[in-house]
Amino acid sequence: MNLKVVIKIFFGSLVPLWHCSFGWADELNDKVEHVRFNEDVIFSKYKNAINLKRFEKNEIIPGLYYMDIYVNEEKIGYFDVDVRDMEGKIIPCLTTEIIFNIGLKESVLSSIKEKIDNSNMCFDITKFLSGSKFRINSSDQNIYLSIPQIYMDTNPRGFVSPKLLSNGMNSAFLNYNLSAYDSQFENNNTKSSFFSVNSGINLWGWFFRHNGNYSYYNDKYNSKHSYHNMNTYLLKDIFSLSSKLIIGQSNTSGRVFDSINYTGISLSSDDAMLPESLRGFAPVVRGIAQTNARVTIRQKNSIIYETTVPPGEFVIRDLFPTSYGGDLQVVVREANGFESSFIIPFASVVDMLRPNAYKYEVVAGSYRNENIKDGQPFYQLTYQRGLSNFMTLYGGSQQSDYYGSYLLGSAFNFPFGAFAVDVTHSGTHGLEDNLTGQSYRLSFNKRINKTHSDITLVGYKLSTENYLDFDNAMLYQEQLKNGYTLSTDSFLRPKNRYTLSLNQNLGAEYGQLYISGLYENYWNSSHTGKQIQFGYSNAWRRLFYSLNVSRYSNQFNDNDYSYMLTLNIPLGKETKGALTSSLGRNTSGDWYEQLMLSGSSGKNNRLGWSVTTNKTEGELLNATLSGNYTSPFTTLVGSSSVNGDARTISAGASGAIVAHPLGVTFSPYSSNGYIIAHAEQAKGVEISSYPHLKLDFLGNAAIPVGSPYQKNTVSLDPKNLSNNIELKSSSKDVYPRSGAVVLAEFDTKVGYPLLLKPIHSPSIALGTNVYDGNMNIVGQVGQGGLIYIHPSTVQGILTVSNSSAQESICTIKYDIHDQIKIDSTSSLYISNYSCE
Repeated sequence: MNLKVVIKIFFGSLVPLWHCSFGWADELNDKVEHVRFNEDVIFSKYKNAINLKRFEKNEIIPGLYYMDIYVNEEKIGYFDVDVRDMEGKIIPCLTTEIIFNIGLKESVLSSIKEKIDNSNMCFDITKFLSGSKFRINSSDQNIYLSIPQIYMDTNPRGFVSPKLLSNGMNSAFLNYNLSAYDSQFENNNTKSSFFSVNSGINLWGWFFRHNGNYSYYNDKYNSKHSYHNMNTYLLKDIFSLSSKLIIGQSNTSGRVFDSINYTGISLSSDDAMLPESLRGFAPVVRGIAQTNARVTIRQKNSIIYETTVPPGEFVIRDLFPTSYGGDLQVVVREANGFESSFIIPFASVVDMLRPNAYKYEVVAGSYRNENIKDGQPFYQLTYQRGLSNFMTLYGGSQQSDYYGSYLLGSAFNFPFGAFAVDVTHSGTHGLEDNLTGQSYRLSFNKRINKTHSDITLVGYKLSTENYLDFDNAMLYQEQLKNGYTLSTDSFLRPKNRYTLSLNQNLGAEYGQLYISGLYENYWNSSHTGKQIQFGYSNAWRRLFYSLNVSRYSNQFNDNDYSYMLTLNIPLGKETKGALTSSLGRNTSGDWYEQLMLSGSSGKNNRLGWSVTTNKTEGELLNATLSGNYTSPFTTLVGSSSVNGDARTISAGASGAIVAHPLGVTFSPYSSNGYIIAHAEQAKGVEISSYPHLKLDFLGNAAIPVGSPYQKNTVSLDPKNLSNNIELKSSSKDVYPRSGAVVLAEFDTKVGYPLLLKPIHSPSIALGTNVYDGNMNIVGQVGQGGLIYIHPSTVQGILTVSNSSAQESICTIKYDIHDQIKIDSTSSLYISNYSCE
């Protein structure tokens, strides 16, 4: 019998009686205030000292708990709560973190700040906010706070108080991706390797970043290696402006103009700092309610928002955006059951913003391009603003020596779709002539709900002959500086570019279809670029199949096309393996076949593998064996193939190394920021949301940040925890800024699982409290007088009482050294006791 079985037996005997009394109280709490227990059924020589009043009220026992907290029926998260008995009343003591999460007005927070900061007191919110109430559900471990609306701030959904956001610890990290390749064909041996890094140093809220890669190549004819610095910059977020400041080498956002690499300084808005419900585009919903009404908003037959509004005009501004959109159906259900409805047309495009929302970007520096040695000045300003549900304006300018461009555009949201149109004017000044031109851009998209179609049509760009974008203008200026003949024929100048994309869901039985196309031509070339792709996929029973066709021709009239039919069938009920067969034809008109057996194995499918054979018409058979393995510290990949006289082998590794005050931690995942989960003496415990991760020998694990500026919950899976280690809580919430390395610390307690059995017939009543030497409740008496505790010391004295440790019924001495374990595989100790 192991520890878990013993604990189940102990609590299994206690819980039915416990819930018998408490269940009645919960069921009848609307009819009676208390449930009275008959003490005549208790047979104990300590009967007169037993107090059952607290059970009659269904009150939680004072102590430290990890509980869900709800504010006005909305869950705000999990928190450590110190529950105390204050003058006979059970009070949850609210911490600063809890108070900031409630969503109180700043004026209210300021008025109670001194009281919150006084750590020696128990902050009872009902004493300081008139009309506030709380209710503790002991069975569900929940606290429900009811706070009058007058104290609450009207924050949008997903709002996180800036006071909760963390810059994290001073730290450094290195994300790496290493690959090596070796090929042997006849008498030529080719070796190559590639190592990319994304590194960062975080110091006091300033984040230094560097991205680069090293490449090496060697064969019988030449050998070369180089390091490419992609960008190096310093980053600081300015949360009050929902913006980020970048100093160094970076690139523009590409929201209005094409993205440009630069070295300099920039300040730009960052949507990630906004509450989730205010990101992207979603319309503002306005309507009128005759009574206290329930408003339900549906999109694609799914409810995306529901709230209650008072009589009169209502405005809903915090809808979550969805890609491509789809009309919104708004239903207003009055208190008398009467319903009215209306439609809000909605199709989201990149440049659509909510009413009164805005984005901006200011950049000053020098142009950065490997093909241009002399970095010319570069300045950019862009601004976008949502005017209404139907219209967004945007514009901007790019400037440099002898170059300037100006853009003005607008995006519209109509029932037949959403589209954006803009015009850009550019002027490039040379030594002998000036080139001025315009470019016109049009984008359109629409989701057709009846046919489940997503359509995107973009005409980009319809440009005049002398229009030059910034990259081409800088190349033109470079020619002039180097004394070349004035010409724009050394680079292609786009004239027209069109793209079309269609995604069609044909229903569960008929599969899915997609089509995409591209056409572009140029002013200074008779060649055109054309591309079309077609795909269809479906399933029949357990067989998945797809057909893909593509055809491409570039500006040099090089043609490339391919056709491929693929069949895939899972192997085994758990679908850990699959057999895939493909048949295709390439540009040369040769047919090729491929057969692949793939699968995964090991705990959490850590090991992935595949065996592939493929044969192209007129060539030898090729066989490839490949695999990947995700350990708690890194991800490894490798492959080997044979094709006649050719032999190739490759290997690689990827992951991250994070240095922080608690040690150096390895991770198989890469990220721009990390959460360091730390639990002392909990080596080997897995991270619930990342099954490949586990705490290392220092009790640390590096977890990628999922959502910066939002709540991130880290959960540990305690099933691998040693029996003599207890977690105070298995879940923690953190609020990291973008790029931060934050700590999620889990308190652990090392103790000795001890089951105490009475020497004589049970004389202590069920439910009586047991206190340790520090007057903390460590357990309660179970059925048959059993007591389960987890003391941190090998010996001590326990006090048994129903009111306080000072008013004891009796005391129990224990000494782990004198006890025996339940069996050789368990850490549970068993001891007989007498209460003296």
